[in-house]
Amino acid sequence: MIFLEPIRKRLLIVGILLVVVTKAISIPEQTQMFVFFAVLAITGVPHGSLDFFIEKKIIIHSNKLIFKLNFIFKYLINMLAYGILWYFFPSFAFILFIGLTAYHFGEIDWQIHQKKYLDRWLYSLFGLLLIVFIIVSHIDYAAPVLAVLLPKFINQALWIKIGNSFTLPIACILLAYLLTLVCWLPKIGYNKNKVYSFAFQAVILIVVIYSLPFYLSFAFYFGCWHSLISFNLIRNQLEFANTYKGWLELIKKAIPYTVLAWTGIVFFILFTSKFQNNDLIISNIFIGISILTLPHLQVFTKIVSLKKQ
Repeated sequence: MIFLEPIRKRLLIVGILLVVVTKAISIPEQTQMFVFFAVLAITGVPHGSLDFFIEKKIIIHSNKLIFKLNFIFKYLINMLAYGILWYFFPSFAFILFIGLTAYHFGEIDWQIHQKKYLDRWLYSLFGLLLIVFIIVSHIDYAAPVLAVLLPKFINQALWIKIGNSFTLPIACILLAYLLTLVCWLPKIGYNKNKVYSFAFQAVILIVVIYSLPFYLSFAFYFGCWHSLISFNLIRNQLEFANTYKGWLELIKKAIPYTVLAWTGIVFFILFTSKFQNNDLIISNIFIGISILTLPHLQVFTKIVSLKKQ
């Protein structure tokens, strides 16, 4: 039996419908980019803007005090350290970001949660394979961004060659990994229905990600799937009702910090690229989001840990 949370079911249906629309109607690339930036602005960045309230709630449950200035100071120090790493060691910063993102994406997608340490390895590997698949299956669009991010590593032409060569192998490895989980995990005590549900969800995601154009693919997975499921976890943690009013209150709470985050990203783009071209802008948005991700992951993982208990 397949069991998925209502929000996951709805998002998978949205993804499938989006694929149908893009196959039936040719959507101009400018429109796709508009959707990409809109989704980043509305859900992508905002889902990380409530970290202070999450931390405050968790600390209160632990009978500890938290001071806002202390939290902000630690948050900014993390961001500054990672920003410096991007400036001096971009290749290492990129690898670190892929690793952190693999862990974070896999953690959100994973619904099984039965063996703490084994779970971490399993969902981190899934997250890594999925990220690599997103990149290589849309390498024509990803290559110019990668070439900007890693100018001394691999040139654009070689990125495209590698991506085209690895798309099918990575897809096969990803599907083989899911099949391994389905066959193996129930034998070591994992709930069979949960394992099947995760595999079903993952296969639909893979099909949707592959079928959608690059900007819509990234907008759907990061801006809709990942961000809205994260928002739902935050809503539960902050004890807002699962109603229109509850979601509206959550969004209102996020607005000031979202504006602050986007102000920082825009100033970063102005300082580094002055909006010269799309690839440079997207590269710098990528770096800006990655700098926000490091402290966000440290806070957000605690929600998932509490949910497991």
